[in-house]
Amino acid sequence: MIFKDNLLELYNIVRRYKDEGIPELPQEIYDHSLGVMLNDIYQNDSEDKDNIEKYCAYISLDCATWFFRKEKTYRLQITPMYQDEADYNEFSKNCSTVFASEIGGEELKRLADSIEELYKKLM
Repeated sequence: MIFKDNLLELYNIVRRYKDEGIPELPQEIYDHSLGVMLNDIYQNDSEDKDNIEKYCAYISLDCATWFFRKEKTYRLQITPMYQDEADYNEFSKNCSTVFASEIGGEELKRLADSIEELYKKLM
């Protein structure tokens, strides 16, 4: 059941990006500041003025997974999310990305096709 829920989530993400396209992150937004910006929004219950949540593919209590285009490349990043204000304050001083990678267009298409194929077989 958990596997099917996770597969459904991946499938929905793939469908969303196929339907809406992969958003382009504006040059003025530094991609490695996305985690701090999102935590600021949630910690301070403030407005998302830069609309950064549209670059986020998935948010959990522990991390945010980002997927966007920048400078003609597709980028995948994972940043931590904090519930505890003290942990967040430490993170905001020394902001770090847990994972960052560029993905080629062909690789991205193969991955999306594989997720859709697996979903259709198992669901």
